[in-house]
Amino acid sequence: MRHRTSYPDPIAFKANDLLQIGAEDAEYPGWIRVTLNDGNEGWAPADFVRVLDGPARGMATADYCARELDVDVGDELQILGTYGGWHHVVNVAGEEGWVPQACVRRNERPRQRARQGSVTSGAPMRGTFGWLSVTLLAGAFACWGGYLWIGAEVDADGILREPFALIPLGWMCLIAALISGVAWLFMRSRD
Repeated sequence: MRHRTSYPDPIAFKANDLLQIGAEDAEYPGWIRVTLNDGNEGWAPADFVRVLDGPARGMATADYCARELDVDVGDELQILGTYGGWHHVVNVAGEEGWVPQACVRRNERPRQRARQGSVTSGAPMRGTFGWLSVTLLAGAFACWGGYLWIGAEVDADGILREPFALIPLGWMCLIAALISGVAWLFMRSRD
């Protein structure tokens, strides 16, 4: 769902800033109206504010910026936190902000998200393990086939001449292929 910000001048405060506290939001419980020393006011998560000696005075317990993020259908977002009906997110451009939960649908298909360049998916690594396994297996058979094709012979001085290094190299490729194959199966089973 598309979302456009309705607050062009969002509030922002640092931990330990003094604040004036207003009413709790009826639409989004857990959010309270906050007024800064410069007179700018907006909504903040109640968890980010500690009430002081009076009901209208408070102190920030964390850094906060109320910037809402403009989003369109299909935008990819990484959720950093969720507070009272809103997600704190970052988009693929690295911009942070808030969007209503109703505007965000979790992508239940990580394979498609990975093909679209998601920053959170492990699917590209899974594909790497699959190709690596096949390539190493082919390398193992190439080493053993090369050993048989080149052959072994004893020269006139009685010294055995053979491409012995291809045998352990083939075994190392086979073991590495098995390890990457198991990793590929493990990553695939997590989808």
